[in-house]
Amino acid sequence: MNQFYVKQFPSLTTEAINGANLQNHLLELIYTSWDLADFAESLSYLGAPFRWDLDRRAQLRAEIDAAVFKYLKLDRSEVSHVLDAFPIVERSDTSEFGRYRTKELILDAYDRMTTATKAGVPYESQIDPPPADPSLAHPLSASR
Repeated sequence: MNQFYVKQFPSLTTEAINGANLQNHLLELIYTSWDLADFAESLSYLGAPFRWDLDRRAQLRAEIDAAVFKYLKLDRSEVSHVLDAFPIVERSDTSEFGRYRTKELILDAYDRMTTATKAGVPYESQIDPPPADPSLAHPLSASR
């Protein structure tokens, strides 16, 4: 693959990640093992890895996905259309939750981000406790 193709791939810059307050979302999603301690330290986090919580991870991913859609300047109907292009995810969600939960979570986060933008205020995650809160990490006694 040459650079011509790579430069055409949509990607988030470090500035976009920081501007959307996604650093802690990514930290909590990625740092789930002591093997990734160097990564966590590069983000100035010195605590234990985070526990794996499927529902919480879905919320974190939804806010990241919504931020990416905002970054790409897609409107709500376009976001909905893109999400409808994942029938396997929809079937899996419907089977497990009785609804297309992934789409609901992403659109809800997208709507809250849109509201914040219109109000001229930074978006603040609704996830409680906030992303990468140390209370969500494994106990330090379970260290390396």
